[in-house]
Amino acid sequence: MEIETTSQPDWTVGTIEKRSELLETRISNQVREAKAKAAKGDRGGALQALKRKKLYDNEVRKLSGARTPLDQQILALESLTVDKLLFQSMADGVQAMKCCREVGNELCDSSRGVCGNLK
Repeated sequence: MEIETTSQPDWTVGTIEKRSELLETRISNQVREAKAKAAKGDRGGALQALKRKKLYDNEVRKLSGARTPLDQQILALESLTVDKLLFQSMADGVQAMKCCREVGNELCDSSRGVCGNLK
């Protein structure tokens, strides 16, 4: 039975993408909130909203950095899977060639017997 080796990293990448999208939404909400509070003259509230925005920006940056090694791992796992299939195919080919040689040797032996009987 073949095990799906990239399912966990793929799931993790999907989770990171969803989290990043959520944080991007929160960032845009904080910018909107900061502008609204600044327009009302609430400088302190606007600064708090910008601080939360910066916090979310840092989290998005952190998630982006975590995703790169996962992408590399997925590529490595896919490459190893292809290599495994290649080597298995080559081993199957070698086995088939051995079988053909055995059958060919049997045919040669039987044809020598026929040729020997003709003389």
